[in-house]
Amino acid sequence: MTRFYVIRHGETDWNVEGLLQGHKDIPLNDNGREQARLAHKLISTIHFDHIACSPLGRCRETAEIAFAGRDLPTTYHDDLKERSFGPHEGRLRTDVVSDEHPLPDMEGMEKLADLEHRVHSCVQNLLEEHHGKTLCFVTHGGSISALINRLIGVRLRSPANAQLMALDYDATNQTWHLIETDNIKGS
Repeated sequence: MTRFYVIRHGETDWNVEGLLQGHKDIPLNDNGREQARLAHKLISTIHFDHIACSPLGRCRETAEIAFAGRDLPTTYHDDLKERSFGPHEGRLRTDVVSDEHPLPDMEGMEKLADLEHRVHSCVQNLLEEHHGKTLCFVTHGGSISALINRLIGVRLRSPANAQLMALDYDATNQTWHLIETDNIKGS
């Protein structure tokens, strides 16, 4: 069984302002750094073999803080980036999404199916490469939601900033199980 963790990056000023970030490289704010320090405490008893991270600064900084003091192999993958919102990046989220259409496909925006495919492919490749190991992916809310939808068919809202989630992958049965954050224990 492979246990797979995901951490969403810490808060940015654009998160606070409700702006779509997408591929824009927006840094963590002070609260986001504090959230990453809290994640560091939460994961301190969990063994990890590898970290895979989006190359965007908000994820890199979250990983650096959350895994400070550990000498873990870390790789950066463009396929873990947030959904590209194209010309909509920097716009108010409420101008683009709604309760009825939380993830619309709009002109110039990466299609949700394409996001799901690229994130899923990246994860599958890394699972094969690190079979039986404990992985942590530091990525974006949209990428995490798309991945969980693709893997277990559950459409989640974007996780909170610096939220830790875990999934267990049973390679024999090729099934995934989402573990509630409150139930995550060191392994």
